[in-house]
Amino acid sequence: MIIKRLDAPSTEGAYLCEKACLDEAWSLSDIAAMVDREDAVYLVALYGDTVCGTLGALIVLDEMQITNVATLPQFRRRGIAGELLQEALLTAKGEGCTAAFLEVETANAPAIALYQKYGFASVGLRKGFYKGKDAYIFKKQL
Repeated sequence: MIIKRLDAPSTEGAYLCEKACLDEAWSLSDIAAMVDREDAVYLVALYGDTVCGTLGALIVLDEMQITNVATLPQFRRRGIAGELLQEALLTAKGEGCTAAFLEVETANAPAIALYQKYGFASVGLRKGFYKGKDAYIFKKQL
């Protein structure tokens, strides 16, 4: 498996991965726009030619906001999301970020466990963030 920054050939695969995993997946054009944004980090995990995982983030001043993490169901429980997260955090440090943030649905125990494993802690709650479902705000100091 290879973790790399999104490039034009991977955009359709990234879109299909997100669409299969996320209720609020980004559009193909939104994902394609990430390739050229200087304030964006969009990573893909490739298994052969298949995009099996994605992670999108924006850098605002000295903070990284992780906006989405997805792994195709048939590739879950293999450490892909963790590898994407590690690469994103390394990128954040390299960009001078001092903290990373993300939101996670309060009922998503596997994602919560993953983020806690990598040092994220809950710092707040967003009521109704995911189509009426609450989300924890997680933060990690870098």
